[in-house]
Amino acid sequence: MTVLAVIGDVHTNYDALRAVVSSIQNAGDVEGVLLTGDITTTPRTFGAAPLPEDVEMAREEVRLTLQEVGSAGLPFAYVFGNHDPQGVFPPIFNEGRFAHGRIVDVAGVRVAGLGGASFQFGWAGEWHMHNVFPDGSRADVLLSHSPPPGPAARLRGGGIVREPVVQEVADALGVQAIACGHIHESKGFYGEENPPVLNAGALGRPYPWVGWGRLEITPEGVTGALVPVGGP
Repeated sequence: MTVLAVIGDVHTNYDALRAVVSSIQNAGDVEGVLLTGDITTTPRTFGAAPLPEDVEMAREEVRLTLQEVGSAGLPFAYVFGNHDPQGVFPPIFNEGRFAHGRIVDVAGVRVAGLGGASFQFGWAGEWHMHNVFPDGSRADVLLSHSPPPGPAARLRGGGIVREPVVQEVADALGVQAIACGHIHESKGFYGEENPPVLNAGALGRPYPWVGWGRLEITPEGVTGALVPVGGP
């Protein structure tokens, strides 16, 4: 069995992130970490390029977040969120790997990354989402910022954010599970979905919490849970 921790949208809540990283370390059996994106506070760009000063701020916010996650001493993978400019993520950061459009190894688990969200609200990390993986690619877990349509994508008002490409990519890759964030209010493990979905929620507003998602991966299948943490 391989245990991976999933950290939801950080949104620069570094106090909560430190508490989460400490909890992951204390768990004792976590072998790798997945980071769902939405790390920065970049203003909306409405399709334009972010201002240079916003890019520099985002780059520093990414550095601080990856440095904190890396302090756990575990391999990790990360993707950009709809709030994040793609260009501020380093391909490699110590034991971390930028996974968007790639399949990276995290503790022996093949993790495919799909960042951002479709064009909707004018954030820097929105793009024309599509399957970015070559035909025949295979992975164990899809690390997607956005959840597939379903209970992990349900808004508090009852509607569902529909990103069908996430499900399409998961099916094409034959993954055992999807790890995501983006829809903060729908955090949870949805084992009845095919494949199972773990939405780790968000450390930052709106609807923040302090905790992380736990994925247990075996050849027979995947189980998951949310792990609340005492802290800010």
